[in-house]
Amino acid sequence: MRVALALMLIGSAALAGCAPKVVTRSEMRRLRPGMTYAEAVDVIGAPGRLRRSGETVIGALIPSPGEDVYVWTNQDGSLVSGVFVEGRLGGLSERGL
Repeated sequence: MRVALALMLIGSAALAGCAPKVVTRSEMRRLRPGMTYAEAVDVIGAPGRLRRSGETVIGALIPSPGEDVYVWTNQDGSLVSGVFVEGRLGGLSERGL
């Protein structure tokens, strides 16, 4: 039983390295200031996660009052974050792409 569990964990770790990225550098370059969140999702092909106030996300933008920051994180820890002001993309940050 322990051997089977160990093999499953090793297999899961190996597959995690093969997982497709949520966001790539190429997609990030296609994001433009003034885009809506929906347009950004269309470019990336996946929804971002809304960063909560006070939440620590290393490498991501920090929201100010009246701003929403969405984060797209890949399984390897690389990420893109975008700040949306009044529903429009105002800035981007990336880590590790």
